[in-house]
Amino acid sequence: MNLISICVPASPDRLDNLYKLAVSLRDQVNPRFELIVVWDGRTPEQGEVDWSRFHGLDFSLATSPRTAGNEHLPHRNHCRNQAARIAVGNWLFFCDMDMTFDPWFVEHAVRVCDAGHLAFSPIINHIDQRGRVKTGVYGGFSELYRKSGDSVVIDPPRHVEEGMPIVDRRLFNLLGGFDERFLGWGGNKVELTNRLNLCPAPYKLLTSARIYHNWHKPGPRDMDLVTRNQELAVSIKKTLPDNPQWQDTCRKIEDLLHAS
Repeated sequence: MNLISICVPASPDRLDNLYKLAVSLRDQVNPRFELIVVWDGRTPEQGEVDWSRFHGLDFSLATSPRTAGNEHLPHRNHCRNQAARIAVGNWLFFCDMDMTFDPWFVEHAVRVCDAGHLAFSPIINHIDQRGRVKTGVYGGFSELYRKSGDSVVIDPPRHVEEGMPIVDRRLFNLLGGFDERFLGWGGNKVELTNRLNLCPAPYKLLTSARIYHNWHKPGPRDMDLVTRNQELAVSIKKTLPDNPQWQDTCRKIEDLLHAS
């Protein structure tokens, strides 16, 4: 039976977002998931977290400490990789803490896992400051899929690079996880999605599973780091196809596809 491990880098300074995420997970129609929370740099102090908000959820906790190499907030790729090591599910979903889930998210996602797809992303909808739902980065899709019995996977628009990837653990390990050279905001999920798009395992969009990005005030950004990350993502995308190690990885992924 497929189990989805929902991996969330979290900051103790934004617990309200984490509580909203936990509530949306408790409302899931299908319970085939676990929640992995990795504190980004600082473990909450005693009494700081209202643990009753997580009652009824199967979840694990860890802390990703600061080091000389990941002192920039947020060093989320390190947190994501640590969550993947802790997770027991055979599917990994990498979600930010300012997300919430449609009640049918897990139900529709596990159907696609059961069908044998190795990598896909749900629809992302954004909540504006007034609480209104806006269309996400993938453009408009009919709401009829949201509570239908169908789980529809399609090829995403070619210009779309960023998603919230749901990845078979075997494929994630072959890809080498998230690149921890990315520091600060920007480029980290884009780069993994680039690798998914370049590898032989088709990366799909699941129109019937939706997540919501909650509105919040923009956080501080080091624009030098943003530029560095964007340049790093572009450089990796350009040079990866000719990399002998990447070519070997693609052969292993081909073997995985045939085995599946």
